Amino acid sequence: MDQTNETTTPLLSDGMYQFLKNLVQLFLPAFATFYLTLGETWGLPYGQQVVTTCAALATFLGMLLRISTKAYNASDSRYDGQLVVTTQDEGGTLYSLELNGDPEDLVGRKAVSFKVQ
Repeated sequence: MDQTNETTTPLLSDGMYQFLKNLVQLFLPAFATFYLTLGETWGLPYGQQVVTTCAALATFLGMLLRISTKAYNASDSRYDGQLVVTTQDEGGTLYSLELNGDPEDLVGRKAVSFKVQ
């Protein structure tokens, strides 16, 4: 098996990742649209500048999210443990499950992911 991946700390915590994802995908586009619409209707200043700034910020943060996702997917951080497969000398195969944390952490989760070793 390829064992070049090592367990590393993700670039962003899950909470920060979700916050930035919502900011990039929802808040910034909604705010830009809202401000531009109100700006046109009520004559608010700098409508084009606000929209351009929101677009530039969303693009920059989107790139940060992409880099974070790529680093996360290349590491072992995305796995909840390992399924170790060992061929025994006397024949047969032994399967053992090694968790990265407390088994109680898995309770209530919809899915878990294990790396096969």
